[in-house]
Formats: sequence, C-alpha cells, structure tokens
Amino acid sequence: MKKIFFLNLIFNFALISFSQKKLIKNNFRSPLDIPILLSGNFAEIRGNHFHAGIDIKTKSRVGKKIYAVEDGYISRIKVSSVGYGNALYLTHKNGYLTVYGHLKSYNKKISNYVKNLQYKRKKFFLDNYPKKDVFPVKKGDLIAYSGNSGSSGGPHLHFEIRDKITQHPLNPLFFGFDIKDNIPPKIYSISIYPLDENSFVNGKNEMQNFKVFNKNGLLKLKINKEIKVFGKIGFAIETNDFLNNSKNICGIYSIELKIKDEIIFLHKLDEISFFQQKYINAHIDYSYKRRKGKVLQKSFLLPNQKLISYKKVKNKGVFYFDGDTTFNIKYTLKDSYENTSILEFNVKSFSNFKKIKNKKKKRIVKIMPFGKNNYFNENDIKISIPKGSLYDTLFFQYKKRDFNNYRYFSNVHFIHNGFTPLHKKMTISIKITDFKNSLKNKYLIASVGSNGRLYSVGGKFKNGFITTKVRSFGRYVVVSDTEKPNIQALNIYENADMSLSKNIRFFINDNLSGIASYEVYIDGKWILFNYDKKINLIWHEFDKEKINFGRNHKLILKVRDRKNNIKTLRLNFFK
Repeated sequence: MKKIFFLNLIFNFALISFSQKKLIKNNFRSPLDIPILLSGNFAEIRGNHFHAGIDIKTKSRVGKKIYAVEDGYISRIKVSSVGYGNALYLTHKNGYLTVYGHLKSYNKKISNYVKNLQYKRKKFFLDNYPKKDVFPVKKGDLIAYSGNSGSSGGPHLHFEIRDKITQHPLNPLFFGFDIKDNIPPKIYSISIYPLDENSFVNGKNEMQNFKVFNKNGLLKLKINKEIKVFGKIGFAIETNDFLNNSKNICGIYSIELKIKDEIIFLHKLDEISFFQQKYINAHIDYSYKRRKGKVLQKSFLLPNQKLISYKKVKNKGVFYFDGDTTFNIKYTLKDSYENTSILEFNVKSFSNFKKIKNKKKKRIVKIMPFGKNNYFNENDIKISIPKGSLYDTLFFQYKKRDFNNYRYFSNVHFIHNGFTPLHKKMTISIKITDFKNSLKNKYLIASVGSNGRLYSVGGKFKNGFITTKVRSFGRYVVVSDTEKPNIQALNIYENADMSLSKNIRFFINDNLSGIASYEVYIDGKWILFNYDKKINLIWHEFDKEKINFGRNHKLILKVRDRKNNIKTLRLNFFK
C-alpha cells in the first residue's frame, strides 16, 4: 500500500511539473506591448554579480506601459535612488514571482498609495510589503511605466522571474517570450593556467592567453607552435553572446569543457542564488579583469567556490598532464536557445622541457588559509578577515608609507592588493598619527585610487583608531571630512516666479563621505522630493494638494553628509 502511494505521489508530482512547465511557456504575456529586444540577458556577468533578469529595450524612452504578465497580487513596492530604483514585485498563483525595475512611475492607484506612505514617514525611500488583498492584479493590467530610475544606465525595463519559495531568479528566456536569437556565442580567447609551482605552460609557471579566430566557419587558436603543458592545469575562456537586432553584449548559458572526450567541467545558468552572487569573483579571473578589463570564465574551481550553476565538475576542473601525450581539448558553448559554438585544440604534455625562470616575487608577510579567520596586527593597523572571505589560501602582502600629505592623518597602508577578491567584508582599524580632538567626529577611512583620488569607506573613532569594514584589498588612509555638501539650484532662484514651472530641481552632492540625508520644507511642511543618486538630482513635481498655488512660499533645503556636515539653502518663490 505504501509502495502504491509512493508511486502515485511521484506520478502526480511529474504531472504537476509537466503542467507547470507547459503553463510557463504559454501563460505569461509580455510585460510590454512593443517587440522584446534585449540590452542584457539572464546571468550576464555584471561587476561582482550575475544579472538576475533580462533588460528589455524601451526605444531609448521612458514612459512605456508596463503590464502584469499573469494574475496575482503586488507583494512588494520599493522606491530607491540606487539599485532597481522604483520597482514592483508581483506574486503569482503558479509559484512564481515577477520583478519590474527602473520604473519611472506606478499606475495611479499604486502611486497614490506610495505617496501617502512617503508623506506619512517623511522619507523618499520606501520598502513596503502590501497584504495580498490590497493590490490584486489580472494578467494584462497596467501596473507601471518604464523609466531610468536607480542604477540604470539608460531607459529600459529590468524584468525578473523568481521561484516564489527559494527566491532564486530563473532564466526568463525559458518562459516562451517572443525573443529572436539565432546567433551562436562568440569566443575571443582561451587561457591556460599552471596551478602550482611545479606546473608549466610552454615552460612558464604563469597563465598563457591564446586568441581565437574564425577560419571558414571553424574556430581555431592563433598559435604558431604546439602548446606544451605539464602538471596541474586549469582552463578559462573569454566569450560573449549576442541576440538578433541588438549590438549589446550578453552572457552565455552553458560552458562545457571536455578533455579526451570526458566532461571535466559543465556550467549551466538555469537559475542563480542571491546568497551566492559574489562567488562570481572566483568564477572569473578577477585579477585579469582588473588589469585588462576583460572577463575570463574559469573552467576550474578555487577551494572556496559554491555556485549552484556547476552541474558537473571532475577534480574541481583541474587536469594533471604528464608523459609525452597529445590531449584533445573541446569547449562547447551554448546560449539559451541552443545556438552553439565549438572550439577544439590540442595540447601536448612533456615530462622534460626547458623551464623559464619567473620574475622576482614580492615579499610575503603572512600565509592566510582560506578556511579560517585570519588576522594581521601591527602597532598602527589591525586587520580581521572572517572565515569564508578568501576563495583560496592567500600569500598576504603588506607595506605602509608616509606620504607627508596635509590631507592624511595616518600612514597609507597597502593591504595586499586590489587584484585579489574578498567574498566577505574585512574589518580594518587604522591609528591616527596626527590626532586633533576637534576632528574626532570627522575622521574616516578612505581608499586611495591609482590617481590619488579618495573614496570614503567610513569608520568610527575609538581609542585613537578609526575602524570600518571594507569589501576589497587596496590602499587605505585616515582623512577628515569637514566640508559641507554642495547644493545647486537648477531652475529656481531667490524670489523666482515659478507660475509656469512644473517642478523644482536641485543638484546635491558631497566631496567625500557622501550624502546621508536630505529634507525639504515649504511653508513649514515636509515636501516630497525624488532622488536620482547617479546624477545627484532631487526634484519635486508641483502638487496642489501639498502646496497652495497663487502665493509666495518659503523653501528650506537641508542636506547632511555622513560626517554630520550640514548645508542649508533658503529660498523664497512664487507659485
């Protein structure tokens, strides 16, 4: 009886899975009423994360109508000056959640709801989770208008489909949308890595990169002689995908590496996990990207690598070459529509060959195992790197210098280098060498760019040290921020007649610690001003409900930075 029940359970689950898959391909409508052309696809490599959705072009304009792709309800409304900007999250009965980002505005009902909350809380920023009966929607309902809000690089709609339970973003290209693509992935180069001090590529104990070219439809390596390898070797590939009617660079769906017809590495991007996003820094050659600006996707795993997209990996993708043998290497790359590119080449292993001496290595201060908490302390610096921050054992380097710069209140500390990624933030404490009590609350730690520019990473004062958490290795120094933020009125001035104006706009920015908050009062009442951080713009669309027209008004704008420096602007105007 139990066996029959178990078999029925499996059968019913299979039916549900099949019906859901069929429903996915036939029941979602497009979120727009214009042809879907993409400027970015799912799991494309972006900064230190995989892209969680698709970016749909809106003809370089804002204001295109956005529709619910299926029945459901609005489960989250977010308003921000960064990230997805104005965003909506819809939960559906079929087990999925859809996300619509970088919106210009919401429909009238949602907009009124949002504005009321913003005025109630006296904040532009909002992250609200309405109950399911507040905003029910039907497939095809108008929910918003496309825009360029948040960290968007131009007008478009960011669209995601997530699993409702796991919150994992899924590949929208598998859901039957009308998107044209018959272009196979492009391969630009491959790289071969010796993975310990006793391994070599063409006699060198360092990575070698080989360009790829297309010869009569076949992909070939640009090489004049055979590639000789020995020892523990890993491979990486430089590749991108393109879709029809778009010049935008997109990401690859799957990468398969075979050595002598055996799968060594298989990477497929059906879904991603937000909790694993930063492991992308171990998936790519992080150092090469920082140095050359190009992305090499590794086909071997560092010790602390946990991406769910690795479907099959033998010996962490590492292959040991020895003896006098020729090995066939085969890369097979596919996009989401099964367009395929294949690259085959040979390498030859040698047990005896001339080894080329390496350049002089930098002095190693400490060896830091990847699976432990690691610390480094001197009299004027303390560093704490939590377990799980390193992708591999780190041969830690450190030095400090006194640059005798009037802006610096400590030595400049060279903490390893910016070419090694961190998965978690590390804590650093730097001693102030020229302490002034009047600046006690103005001190902060800044990273020093290659051009000498300072980038605040914040920090708090305690016992002569400034302490903060940072997300990367590099050069750090203590500085102070005593300057007030900057305010620039763009379309208003003292006693301006704003009768014909639709809005008020100000430019706000800060030279170091960054904007912490802003608030605007007109005639003593808090007034909503929207904020676009990427262009340092705040603005208010004149609202009769909040401002009495046909009279003189007093405006007060206060902008505060993260070190409590405050700039205040007062203006009188007529509206």
